[in-house]
Amino acid sequence: MTLVDIRRKHTSWAITQNPRAITITRTKKVRKQGAITQVTEQLDPIVARIYTKGGSPTLVREVQAERLSDRYYSMLVDYQADVQADVNTTDTFVLNGVEYKVTAVWEQTIHNEVVGYQCDVERGL
Repeated sequence: MTLVDIRRKHTSWAITQNPRAITITRTKKVRKQGAITQVTEQLDPIVARIYTKGGSPTLVREVQAERLSDRYYSMLVDYQADVQADVNTTDTFVLNGVEYKVTAVWEQTIHNEVVGYQCDVERGL
């Protein structure tokens, strides 16, 4: 058993300590004939561990309005999960009636192989 296999097992074990089944809805901005259109698709369900990392809700001021959000959540998923967060891609999911948005994704790697993904998640209030 390699170090990569061991770390993948550790990641899976951590997820099983508090698993949540989620279905991600992905919205992508795609250029088509000189215009930008949004394409939305639902991905297959995955199992993730969602946990708090401390903090409290904050008021976010955007150009059009103000909204209250809670940016103090993280998510751990295994190496096979398809989770993205960039300027052209927005991943969201609903858990217990609350919508969450993935704001950042970091690969967890050993010997240049992905063993899991750690994500920042923003809860809409």
